[in-house]
Amino acid sequence: MGEKWVELHHFVAQTLYKKRSMSSTPALLAKKQVSKEYPAWLEYALRLSRVRGYFTLYPSRETAKAIIGVHSDVPDAPEEYSRDESRPKSPKDYSDKVDEDFDPVSPVDMLETLPHNGELQSPGHLPLLSWDGQAKTKDSFAEDAGEYTTLFRREVGECGEDYLKKHPIANNMAGDLFCKTKV
Repeated sequence: MGEKWVELHHFVAQTLYKKRSMSSTPALLAKKQVSKEYPAWLEYALRLSRVRGYFTLYPSRETAKAIIGVHSDVPDAPEEYSRDESRPKSPKDYSDKVDEDFDPVSPVDMLETLPHNGELQSPGHLPLLSWDGQAKTKDSFAEDAGEYTTLFRREVGECGEDYLKKHPIANNMAGDLFCKTKV
């Protein structure tokens, strides 16, 4: 999320305010998309990413195996879900699921794992996946973001059709996603 933390903070604050001020929770907010293994704020990060059309770059499996070490120590479960625990989990329930151990002294050169002899592709030529794992083109990814933005502004932001037709400019305070009253 990098420099998007300010936008995320305002997005979360305004979403929570809207959720509390509405008589019923909009369907868009009622359905949980992120597992309870992760902190609750990731749900908001996913929503903001979908609304704005943000995406994350990940290394290939081969590169990831060469540069990333997986820790299998017992993590603390997110405290916001601690009441949901029906029974205490054993350390085996928390351990990371990996095929092989990371070797920090591996002789594999990370650059050798990159496609095209390490020559980086332009971002426009990288494969895109939607948040649910479907292959997308740049245009279809942007179209999905536009549709989700309109749905979010209508259901959560309580924006009227006149406002939605204007295509408001995004700002780093997420104010363009929320309206005071329906038009």
